[in-house]
Amino acid sequence: MANAQDWRIAAQAEIDAYQSQHPTDYTGIDQLLTKYGLPPMQVRVNGIDRDLTSTEAETVLASREAAAKSAPSDFGVLAVPTDAFSVAMTLNYDLNTNRVVTGSWNFRDNYVNGSAPDDVATIQTNLGGGGCFRTGALTRKAADYTGADHTSATYIDDGGVNGSPIFGIRDTVSGFKLLTDNGYFKATFNKTGASGCGSTKLGAQFQFEHNQDGSPGFSASAAWGLFSISYSNGGSKLRKSTTASYL
Repeated sequence: MANAQDWRIAAQAEIDAYQSQHPTDYTGIDQLLTKYGLPPMQVRVNGIDRDLTSTEAETVLASREAAAKSAPSDFGVLAVPTDAFSVAMTLNYDLNTNRVVTGSWNFRDNYVNGSAPDDVATIQTNLGGGGCFRTGALTRKAADYTGADHTSATYIDDGGVNGSPIFGIRDTVSGFKLLTDNGYFKATFNKTGASGCGSTKLGAQFQFEHNQDGSPGFSASAAWGLFSISYSNGGSKLRKSTTASYL
């Protein structure tokens, strides 16, 4: 039994490390999941109301990125362009059949309008009746479009004891680059072993709100079906969400 547990720990560490280095290589992550006997992940992308395969999701996001390359630069533009960023969410099992939800964002590379107000994101979850899941580990990562790490510009605003953790992103521009151009928030939801939970599914969706040129400071609350944000002095805002997936 000890050897089996050690095997799971090492295999999960391999999966986690690969995802940290290649967060949008969904096919590569799927190869590791299936290598260790897990089913492929479910992927949701904003604007598409169904689960996508890893290959489908990569195709959609690559197409959006290619279209964004020809879009004009937005330095100094007051309104947030509707194509400024995309969001996606993956939902999969870990090797203990807990649920892992990863919400990601990606601004187009020539979008550089980040200033005082923080962006806000949440992983919203339906934990099922009877306390079938509880919030476990939370992981954050952010980078500019060159891949330079800026995870320190992200933080956990609320750990989400109700199953919906809230995250903040400190937008900063340097050298005509948005330092938090892309990144992800990942949450593991552990099975509690509560009675009657054997077939209960976890519901999840990801929401990300970009706030441009307002004042610093916000308060936020999140739950299943609720994401409310109040700013001390908000600027131009754009929120994008995935629809819900269940596993």
